[in-house]
Amino acid sequence: MITQFHATSILVNIKLTFQRYLIFMVVILIFTSCQSSTQNNPPLVKKDTTIQGKLISKEQTISTIIHLVPQFSIFTNAIDSTPLLQQMQADERYTIFVPLDSAFYKLKKGALENWMKPNMRYSLENLLQFHIVKGELSTRDLVPGKTIVTLEGKELLVSLNLQGGLMVNNANITGQNIFCSNGIIHIIDAVLIPVKNRKRP
Repeated sequence: MITQFHATSILVNIKLTFQRYLIFMVVILIFTSCQSSTQNNPPLVKKDTTIQGKLISKEQTISTIIHLVPQFSIFTNAIDSTPLLQQMQADERYTIFVPLDSAFYKLKKGALENWMKPNMRYSLENLLQFHIVKGELSTRDLVPGKTIVTLEGKELLVSLNLQGGLMVNNANITGQNIFCSNGIIHIIDAVLIPVKNRKRP
């Protein structure tokens, strides 16, 4: 009877020791994984950059930068006709997806002219708000499959193109992480057009 008791006690001790070992190994694996993740994703360093030969300082505002780049002229003219830039206060941070002029040339003939009409300014403002997200999102935050809510209220879907490059909806991100004093600019090759809500039957 004593022998059986000791045998049972030894088995219990072995079981407890094994459980402690497993817990220890799990903790080690989690710690190692966290260290590896930190090494693979170092802190994002905000740097000055160059767009079409123009030096862009991270200390400049979004408004200043988009006015500096000639290839943003159509988008800039459109947003200047709305109060959006004035509403993007310095104490807030924004992510803005700016289409190149070439993106507007892909639109249906007369679409841009129609948006610029005085009676269409509300639609134009909604269109531009669909290119702006509150908060600072670098490409490391734009994870494929993620949806981000725009100022317009509708969502953009982040995905990858066939070459593995980032997209938002139907637009490829061709220039990324242009840091500004009040946010980030990403350059895109298509105009983002919000889909109208379907009428309920």
